[in-house]
Amino acid sequence: AAGLGKNISANEGGAPKLYSYYDDLPAEIADYDEWTYSDVDRADGAVSSGWVFTPVTGETLDNTVFHGYVTFTGGDQYLMLGSSKSYNGYGFTTASDSTILNFRLLVGGSFKNAYTLNASELGLASFHNTKLELNIATRVLKDNGDGTYLVEVFPMINGVLPRGKSWTLNVNKAKFTRSLGLANPMVLESIASSHTNTVPTSFTKLTLNDLGISKDIYNDIKNAYTNGYYAGSWDETVLSLNVNFGTWKSRIRFARGDGSYSGICLYRDGDNLKFGADSTPFSSLLSNVTVTPAQLGLESFDNVRLAVNFVTDYIDLDCDGSEDDIKVGCFINGVLAGGHCLYGYDAVASMGTRFAVNEGCVAELSEIAVPARTMYETNYDFYTLSNAGINDGTGVAYGILKNSAGADVEGTAYDALMFGARIKFVTTGARMHYAASDASQFSGIQLRLLGDGTLTVEPYSGKLTYTTIIIDPAQFELETFANTEFTLKITTDIVDANGSGDTDDVKVGFWINDILANNRYLYIMDQADVLGRNVNFNEGSDTVRRSLWDIEAPNDGTVLYYQIATGHPYLVTADYMVNTRGDRFDNGEEVLTAGDYTAYYEENGSLLEAEHTIVLWRDWDICPDEGLNILDLVALKKLNAAAESVEGFVGYRPPTLAGQMAAINKVGAANLTTLCNHLLGRTLITETYTYTYAKSDANGLVMPIGAWISPTTYPARSAIGTDLAGYGIETNFLQEKYYDMIDDLGVNQLTYTEKNFGDSGSSSILKGLGLAEDHGLTVFVDDSGIGDDETDETALAERVNAYSRYASFGGIHIGDEPHTSTYQSSATTKTVSEIADKSTLINSYTNLLGYVNLYGDYTLNNTQYKAYLAEAISELNPKVLSFDHYNGTTSNNGAMSYFGSLEAIREASLTNDIPFIGFISTGDDYTPNAIYTDDDAPTPEQIKWNVNTLLAYGAKGYNWFTLIQPWYFALEGDGEIEGMDFDRCGLIGANGEPTRNYDVAQEINTYVATIDHILMASTSVDVLAVGTSAQTQTGISKTSYNGTTVSAGDALTGAIVGVFDYNGKTAYYVVNHNTDASQDITLNFGSSQSMRIYTESGNTTATASSRVLSLGAGEAALVVVG
Repeated sequence: AAGLGKNISANEGGAPKLYSYYDDLPAEIADYDEWTYSDVDRADGAVSSGWVFTPVTGETLDNTVFHGYVTFTGGDQYLMLGSSKSYNGYGFTTASDSTILNFRLLVGGSFKNAYTLNASELGLASFHNTKLELNIATRVLKDNGDGTYLVEVFPMINGVLPRGKSWTLNVNKAKFTRSLGLANPMVLESIASSHTNTVPTSFTKLTLNDLGISKDIYNDIKNAYTNGYYAGSWDETVLSLNVNFGTWKSRIRFARGDGSYSGICLYRDGDNLKFGADSTPFSSLLSNVTVTPAQLGLESFDNVRLAVNFVTDYIDLDCDGSEDDIKVGCFINGVLAGGHCLYGYDAVASMGTRFAVNEGCVAELSEIAVPARTMYETNYDFYTLSNAGINDGTGVAYGILKNSAGADVEGTAYDALMFGARIKFVTTGARMHYAASDASQFSGIQLRLLGDGTLTVEPYSGKLTYTTIIIDPAQFELETFANTEFTLKITTDIVDANGSGDTDDVKVGFWINDILANNRYLYIMDQADVLGRNVNFNEGSDTVRRSLWDIEAPNDGTVLYYQIATGHPYLVTADYMVNTRGDRFDNGEEVLTAGDYTAYYEENGSLLEAEHTIVLWRDWDICPDEGLNILDLVALKKLNAAAESVEGFVGYRPPTLAGQMAAINKVGAANLTTLCNHLLGRTLITETYTYTYAKSDANGLVMPIGAWISPTTYPARSAIGTDLAGYGIETNFLQEKYYDMIDDLGVNQLTYTEKNFGDSGSSSILKGLGLAEDHGLTVFVDDSGIGDDETDETALAERVNAYSRYASFGGIHIGDEPHTSTYQSSATTKTVSEIADKSTLINSYTNLLGYVNLYGDYTLNNTQYKAYLAEAISELNPKVLSFDHYNGTTSNNGAMSYFGSLEAIREASLTNDIPFIGFISTGDDYTPNAIYTDDDAPTPEQIKWNVNTLLAYGAKGYNWFTLIQPWYFALEGDGEIEGMDFDRCGLIGANGEPTRNYDVAQEINTYVATIDHILMASTSVDVLAVGTSAQTQTGISKTSYNGTTVSAGDALTGAIVGVFDYNGKTAYYVVNHNTDASQDITLNFGSSQSMRIYTESGNTTATASSRVLSLGAGEAALVVVG
């Protein structure tokens, strides 16, 4: 017994059969990756005589199961895994005896380690002409360290592991990859696997534009030989296009060399298509494949537009250690031609740069759409108007583009260069010429406005030749380019686009609002040396131009801008904040030092950095960091400083955002917010200390569209014992889906949080602030923890610290409808005097806003109401005048008191330079009592009228009352609760569903979003009224302004028109005063005027002496003249 050892050995030189015995298969095989014939590009069907090898995929055989059907038709047939043209692998072989099947290892062309299986063991009479289901599972047991693996194989047939035995063998690591060697006639049938043949999404997407073939060429290919070029590598690319093969032998080729009939080809062959090698050097490709119309579900290929994707991958097909072989697939209408890819050994060196449409064909090509190219980062040298010595302005201007060293930019110096400016082509024919050969010449790259509002890029003088392209404004969500300001960036790269070997071609991109025009580049072949030094805005044009500044944000988070001034400091509400110079300011300190700041908050013992940057800027303070600022940079360029970069100057530091903001404000910026959004590339939360606007967009300031009662939570049972959930009431509105509904509605400001931060509502409010921040909303917090008599800024800062870390925080909601001793004196609300200290303190800081909503005038005593407004303005120090008046459509007296409120608050707003906003009713029966619904709610037309009349009087925003219907406003019954009416008020019902007024609110909000950039930048100068009802209710009899008269088709109800000064132009906000019917309203200007008209149905331009506006009930139109 002592002599028994621990080893089992198999003698060298022998051929032992080593098996493991299993009562059942290892459980983990169920998780192995399955593959079949189609996964190695082997089509189902018969195999011809001789050896056939599938491509080497490079995917391991470890932890895999080959799954497929095979029918061996006779003896001496082979199906080997891990096999290539080097004759290796393992698998099944047949013998002349039909009852025998061998499982063997093939090494270097010799079979080893075979075991023989008899058909009777599987209950079969013969292995010949019998369909067998194969499942061959493989796993690696160990790496032998000598270039081989010890693997275990489970060769299952018809679901049975013969004799319960696996087989172990040593295989070459380099050959251990998913591939098949097949010999002599047999029939194959794939079994569905987890692999699918689809166009790779990770490969580089190429289109005809990338081959230098423009739309104007490929739309006109008729019986013409057309060349394209691709100088890059075809590896891991997808070339996408649409093809119409009209005649026999119509063909397209890619990866062509110099030979006319070289490359990889897809062509028409009679009724079918063929894909494969056109000629050498791709003769090593597997046999060409044929595609029939039926395989694509078509009756014929005649004049049928096909979506074609050529997929190319460089691989190591022959296991020689080099990826010099090719794998090419052709997907037609999403179907892989032939069911498999084609492969070529050692063929990468033969992949040419050319693409061709052959003469004699009628192949009409068009590009498949690809995702829009957007400019998010560049490696270009940036130039703007000042680099050409051109000032911002209008009309004719000529300049010479110079680099930082003062040298002219021309020829190949345009490589990796980007020129940018803000452009507005006012009149048809307005044009600019870039890279022109001389001043005032119509040469170079011409960009011109056409009469239909599109732009054309076209050669003019013949000194530079290229294909004309048309740029449609719709791609950029613009109505027209005419009289529309946009950001233009022109990028140029000097490349070898035509494969000539010379880097003398120009790749040009036209980026409009940072989107590539037509989603393609323009290629100018062999003319890089012709690019001139001039930038021209030519005579006969009317072009407005402004420089762009290349400014980067210090981080990727939100940037909050605040203008500071004497009397309007920034109050530190964080634990502390530090600017880029290292100056620190602690909680409660007042800051009047301009600069870029990072705020820090303490939470659970840890110090957290705020995700937003705070920028404090002062008027004229263009150098708060004592370093160079943007005006210094412009001056250096104008003086043609010889320095290569400003970094070489003593004391250089990158300019702060605060300095840049102040600089931009002093270079004639017409709209500060537009510059912040477009040029600085970030959202503007606060513009000045006069009012906190909700956000900004591409057009400039966004009008605050607020809502009363923001999302909150309710207890499962109400205070009166009502089972809320049992009545279908939503008890948790603090969910993503409800903020999505608010976002879709077009609301951007939540004016009132029903829960109070000081009354156990802190967790709900903080959660709501977070959700609002994610959706770009501004929130006013109701916080009773700030006393009405609060005058201590230190205590205020300490209190606000809890929620000011959220970028969504906009200010404090102080009170609703305060009264005075002479106005609404019997009201139960607080008085103006009681909340004066709190309001004055909060509104004295640029980063805080104390929101107070005032009464409207329901008394018809306009003198008393004006006194009430004057007292509120004097004591509250408000940044915005907010008021409510809800019965403007219920009666004549109601309308008169509504317009009396509007006129009084408009006058107070203009006199004190404080913007005003109003409230819009979303229903009726706002009562917590259980009564039957009265259903005396405003109609959709009256709601539109309410919004439009506010705007006509100059309102800078409005609030919806209510946004979410509180559960107690849904009660219905007589003495006891009999049910719920979720539709009678609010925009989102207490059950969480949109109410009947959700859609009309969304419609009007959407319309306002198209015109708010004008209204927010305009000043109300007059209000006109025509028609009996309109004049009686408004008290206005004036029907004209500076020679422009208004007339209404309905003389009884009439129209109301607000008149505005919009940057020197006159704008008219025309409202149909009839809330029951449409009517035509006419503006007569007395002489021909150019104008733009904005209505709910869209925008248009016109030139005429009068304009008839057909407006629906309660609707409005904005007309900007000049």
